Amino acid sequence: MVLTDPNPSGTTGASRPRCSLRRLHPAVHVVVLLVIGTGLAVGGAAALVPGTATVTIGLTAAGQAARWRTLLSSVMRLRLFFLSLLVLYGWFQPGPPLVPALGGYSPSLSGLIEGGRHAALLIIMVAAVHWLMNVQGSERVIAGLMMLLSPLVRVGVPVQRFTLRLVLAIRLVPELRLRASTAGATNDGTGEGAWRRRARVAGRVFHATVSAADTAPPPSVNVPVLPPPSVWQWLVPAGLVVAFMVAVRGVS
Repeated sequence: MVLTDPNPSGTTGASRPRCSLRRLHPAVHVVVLLVIGTGLAVGGAAALVPGTATVTIGLTAAGQAARWRTLLSSVMRLRLFFLSLLVLYGWFQPGPPLVPALGGYSPSLSGLIEGGRHAALLIIMVAAVHWLMNVQGSERVIAGLMMLLSPLVRVGVPVQRFTLRLVLAIRLVPELRLRASTAGATNDGTGEGAWRRRARVAGRVFHATVSAADTAPPPSVNVPVLPPPSVWQWLVPAGLVVAFMVAVRGVS
């Protein structure tokens, strides 16, 4: 693994990317993602409003309708997981039945609401990660993470290695998805069951990934040299914390 600095001289000025409302500083954007995740985990249903508003404003300010289509595609890939949440909460959480005539076979109304809430929280987190990765790009995310984690270098934490492996793992997801779809489309006519076929596909993908990792050259990631974020940009995560607190207290 190689980290390549496109600005090794450390010069300042026009060569460094400028920050704007349309594109937060990567370090600030990572903190915003952490605030959204913490707010959704702690605030529950009350956190849906500030979380949804923040991600919607961020994606809208970034522009490009293609990003919305990519986000919708990412959410649709999780549709079976969302359906399992509705089934799990709807049929296994006690509460008044949605259809009283069905008796015990009916899902509970409170369970469906709870399952829908969890699905909505996950959709917002998927959208928040999509906003970060598509607006910033993996290289700028690395730069932001390194800036945030730089104090840990003093205690011996390999910050560069951690951030590089994290982003390379994120990069590998689309390739794994393509390999899985290609392997899954192959039918050898054995008539095996669905679970055995899935296990066989998973084995093929695993061996193909290991083989590719053994033969691939060391990846190179260009990490931009960024100036520190301006003070006003830190007002964005601070204001978001206040918004989550107001929303949670308003409901309670």
